[in-house]
Amino acid sequence: MDNKTKFVLGLKYGLILVVIAILINSANYLVSRLLNLPIEDPNNDSPVMDLLKSASRNPSTFLFIILYITVLAPLVEESIFRWVPIRLTKFFTDSKVVLWSVVVIFSIIFGSLHGDPASMLIAGVAGLLLSNVFLKGGMISSWTAHTFFNSVGVTVALIHMYFFKN
Repeated sequence: MDNKTKFVLGLKYGLILVVIAILINSANYLVSRLLNLPIEDPNNDSPVMDLLKSASRNPSTFLFIILYITVLAPLVEESIFRWVPIRLTKFFTDSKVVLWSVVVIFSIIFGSLHGDPASMLIAGVAGLLLSNVFLKGGMISSWTAHTFFNSVGVTVALIHMYFFKN
């Protein structure tokens, strides 16, 4: 598979991740409404939003934070949670059961590092999909999907921050 095909595969998976995140957040909202639970605004109650708000006072810091969230963090996370465990597992065994067990374990760990329960679920599911795209197209595909997903999230947060101020 050539690099262009891997990139396009990553974009497709990134779009799937965005749709899944919208569906999970919508279900979370509906369940909260039905059970009369407090509804959190992820754009106001998230570490990413807090980081963007505090960095917005300094243009160079703001740009760095945006690049970190959209480019560097996905590269680091894909290396730690996909490249290393999948490559090591494939080096030691050809077993699909062992490989997917490792993928599930690392997806759960990946999800658990992403905040509130809805975000954890989204990140856990994303971990599974990113692992699948990694297995199909390698690091280029999984990094592209992750970068696309984070970029959409940052764009939504910025729109909310600048156009829907509380």
